[in-house]
Amino acid sequence: MGFMKKQAATPLVYFTGDFAEAGASDPCHGKGEVGAELARQQILDIMNYDWLALRKALPGAKVFGCLGNHDSHPGDVFFGTTGDCPVDKCQKWQYDNLTALWGPDLSNDPAALATLKKGAYYATQPMKGLTVVALNIQYWDTQNSQIADKTSSAYAEGQEQFVWLAGVLAAAKKRGDAVHILGHQPPANKSWKARYYTKFMALCTQYKDTIKAQFYGHIHTDQWSLTRSCAASKPGAPYKETSRIKWCSGGGDWEPGNIFGAGNTSCPLVPKAWSDADVVSKCEAACTGSAECLGFTLYDNTTTKQGLRQCCFRTGSVASQPACPTCTARCYAKPRGEECNGEATGVIIPGPSLTEGWPATNPALRLLTFDAESFELLEMKTFYADLHAGNKKSPPSLDWQLEYDFRKKFGMADLSPASFEALHAKMASEGSALWQTYRGQGDGSLFCTKYDGKSAPFKPTDPCAVCDGACKSAWLQHLNGTATPP
Repeated sequence: MGFMKKQAATPLVYFTGDFAEAGASDPCHGKGEVGAELARQQILDIMNYDWLALRKALPGAKVFGCLGNHDSHPGDVFFGTTGDCPVDKCQKWQYDNLTALWGPDLSNDPAALATLKKGAYYATQPMKGLTVVALNIQYWDTQNSQIADKTSSAYAEGQEQFVWLAGVLAAAKKRGDAVHILGHQPPANKSWKARYYTKFMALCTQYKDTIKAQFYGHIHTDQWSLTRSCAASKPGAPYKETSRIKWCSGGGDWEPGNIFGAGNTSCPLVPKAWSDADVVSKCEAACTGSAECLGFTLYDNTTTKQGLRQCCFRTGSVASQPACPTCTARCYAKPRGEECNGEATGVIIPGPSLTEGWPATNPALRLLTFDAESFELLEMKTFYADLHAGNKKSPPSLDWQLEYDFRKKFGMADLSPASFEALHAKMASEGSALWQTYRGQGDGSLFCTKYDGKSAPFKPTDPCAVCDGACKSAWLQHLNGTATPP
């Protein structure tokens, strides 16, 4: 807070979710409804403390935030607010609090407060020519188990948020406003619900001249991605067969109907007399007829208790899943109706994390500089603080230092989508010094300069391993916005 307070003219602060680092849970307070109530109160207390501390430290700034997946109880689970829903199946306990907590920064605008109270998303105009849109990605992301049920209020809220967002963008364009979008899980994250990715990309394309910047959180690492236009894939495109990947294990989560005479389940058993070609053809036909189905797995008769082949239908993507040397099942990925690999329409920028828990990092924050009239992003300065050094002080305190200026470090003329495409091309070249600086040198690269993975109490996927070859190719696809979407 002290560091932010020292910066000259900070009119806007963007907080992209996860006020509570790992969410509150029953074990912290005991079991049952009493424990759940205490856990919900803990979430509110953490959010209230953080928000009020920011406003106190920066009295001249407007603070805008959005919710992260940890900002609920149980963690990741967000219900809707329809009707007289019970407290354990409703998000009113949180959203009612937000209208009071965030209201002053929204100038207590009735329209913003109404959507905030209903679904924790809002649009506001903090200054002439700028509209800030805060999304509740929990209604679009599969981490929230509630959106799997099409009859749930959470699923309905996700649909309504899309309609609302389209209206907000249309109104902003009509006014001539620039738009900044805030969210938690970035849209390139593979956990977005099937078809929501392309739906969002379509809005980004339609309003590419209106949306000037997008900021997210969640992933904790210093990266970016491009939004791209989508186009329909060629009709009659074949299913892609893959095997020996972990996606092949486990059951299905989409019911195809009684296609084999085995009942309507997500994993119907296949009649003995059917050939594999017949089974695949039947499964493809069933999956093709559903927007939710993204593929299926064909198990042989040695993997089921009944000794029969089984076809499991899924809504999860097979893209970029880890290898499984012992998996023998055959996976069939549905050809997507749309491919989002066209024109670059915008830039997605997740912020580095203020928390140090996953993976183990030193905290970081970014100072964003915008054009005063167009509100286009001009520069990003990333600052870090050394936790070990800070804890040795008496009393403990953090010394924030500049890590790098984005444009200066990467030699970019500006931060437009075209410049990010040019940066990608330079990094993709053989022996790219820029790639080695950013990601290719493991612990010695910019990507990991201020990480402290050696002191992590647990070891998640090492973000600081040397990344070249297939790793580089996959990573650059993500940065370029051409990796397979969910």
